[in-house]
Amino acid sequence: LIEAQRDWLIKDLNDNANAKWKVILIHEPVYHRLGGSESRPWLYDLIEKYNVDLLIQGHSHLVTRTYPMKNGHIVTKNNPDDILKGVGTVYTTIGSTSLNHDGVTSSNDVSSIEEIYGMTTPEMYQAAYTYITVKGDSLEVTTKQLDGLVLVPNCDKIVPGMVMAAVRMNVPAVVCS
Repeated sequence: LIEAQRDWLIKDLNDNANAKWKVILIHEPVYHRLGGSESRPWLYDLIEKYNVDLLIQGHSHLVTRTYPMKNGHIVTKNNPDDILKGVGTVYTTIGSTSLNHDGVTSSNDVSSIEEIYGMTTPEMYQAAYTYITVKGDSLEVTTKQLDGLVLVPNCDKIVPGMVMAAVRMNVPAVVCS
């Protein structure tokens, strides 16, 4: 991140120090599916200092989730789909609107990552979406695989793009035009 973005994040975390939930959304993953972690020590420091509960990361076209982490170590191996307040930071990649581009085709391809980071990778290698539900002192993370699409274009110029996206996602689709 450029310095202005880092300064903004620090200010936002300071301004919301007493918020019930602290969630950060970034593009490049901190812990990712190929077993590495990004070298951004200042980001780790902020996550720890402000007790961030959930870090939502993108880039990878998979669904992944760590167990709660503190100081680079797994805190507990309880269900990573239930994020409990104050236990540690859960790092999640929340799905994909397209097929994965990482060459991962089964959970065997990521088993070593699960050992290192406690990262879980459900059997989802097609388009998926994730939603988060606040339930008192826990956040419930749910990921669902797309089983079909209904596309309703508002202009005939976007129909080809919608059809190409549907083909890439490899799920049944209906275009109502």
